Amino acid sequence: MSSDWAQLHPELIEAIANRLSAYIDYIRFRAVCVSWRSVLPKLPNLRHLPPQIPWLMVPFMEDKSQNYGCFFSISENKYHLLELPEFSKKRVCGSSLGWLIMLEEGPAVNLFNPLTRTLIPLPPLTTFPHVKFRPSKLGREFKIYDSTEDDSYTHSLTMMQNCFIRKMVLSSSPSSNNIEAVNYMIVAILSSCKLAFMKKGDQVWTLLNDPEFSFEDVIFYKGQYLAVDSERRVVVCDFDDPSLKVTVISPGPQGEIGFTTHYLVDFSGDLLLVSRVREYEHKGTFDYTTVKFRVFKPDQNGQEWHWPRIKDLGDCVLFLGANSSVCLLANELSGCQRNCIYFADDNHDSYNFKDDDLDDSYEIGGHDLGVFDLNNGSIKANPYHLFNPRFIWPPPIWVTPNPS
Repeated sequence: MSSDWAQLHPELIEAIANRLSAYIDYIRFRAVCVSWRSVLPKLPNLRHLPPQIPWLMVPFMEDKSQNYGCFFSISENKYHLLELPEFSKKRVCGSSLGWLIMLEEGPAVNLFNPLTRTLIPLPPLTTFPHVKFRPSKLGREFKIYDSTEDDSYTHSLTMMQNCFIRKMVLSSSPSSNNIEAVNYMIVAILSSCKLAFMKKGDQVWTLLNDPEFSFEDVIFYKGQYLAVDSERRVVVCDFDDPSLKVTVISPGPQGEIGFTTHYLVDFSGDLLLVSRVREYEHKGTFDYTTVKFRVFKPDQNGQEWHWPRIKDLGDCVLFLGANSSVCLLANELSGCQRNCIYFADDNHDSYNFKDDDLDDSYEIGGHDLGVFDLNNGSIKANPYHLFNPRFIWPPPIWVTPNPS
């Protein structure tokens, strides 16, 4: 005797849906039939969803129209294709809390949630105080001023789109259901390693143009923004102060700097500083690869911070790259290995060599991704299959599914 699944009682359907732990499973469950879809809301009850494992957003080679987003799930070892015409001719420069910051070939900047398809226009590039847009200057449409009128350089539309913004970090997630009710701030790290920010409702970007610092990462931590610079100094940024005060709270761990990138991570309420060490593989080229990570956890003794190195993250796993840094518990995730760092390529210096007029043999970047095991210091390839082992464009980026 066959069962008519479409006739399940609505309360039973809701009870089953509330036990699903992955957003993608909720989508599949809701898609079984029309009657189930009529019972369940388009978005799940977030109280029943644990933290979601990030997807790796990768280029979809078959999509010449650029109307699709391709996301690789490491827990399922498979790709998810989402039809997203909003992606057409856009460049995703960063992700935070499931939202993407997208640049057009021109001044427009948008915040976009690929699951809900909510699009929030942000102040355009022309509102950065050091940027001037000159559409008549073909190939030199943007002029960027470092400090004075005489100290400037130009970017084409493509170069500006590819390189101007390195990363962005949200203070909180704008609600797709009620954007107006959520106060949020966005802090962006620019190609100049300076910080710029905007608060909800702002019509312009504000530049933090302090020549003392070259920032590499920023984090919203316990109600305030912390940043780390190329010398591993950790600072607190007071964006409410009219003088945009930056205060060094620790000189950071001492030791090797070299060809490194530094990250700040919220480690279940504690702060981590993670240093990523790269090496050039061949002389005379720009080829590079990540060879190790060093993880430091501050020990605050009064006003002085000590930074002992740690080699065990416990059950935690980190996701690092051009996304806002993510720390999750591996035992709550399927397909993740504890005490590991999943990393994507965020070596933005290599993106400066991306040029449509160059032969592909000269282009390197986006390829430096994998999994670093803190237990033994080994690195294994990310399960995402590389089409070109030296150049992936656009570079892959971690995106945390956020149906809110």
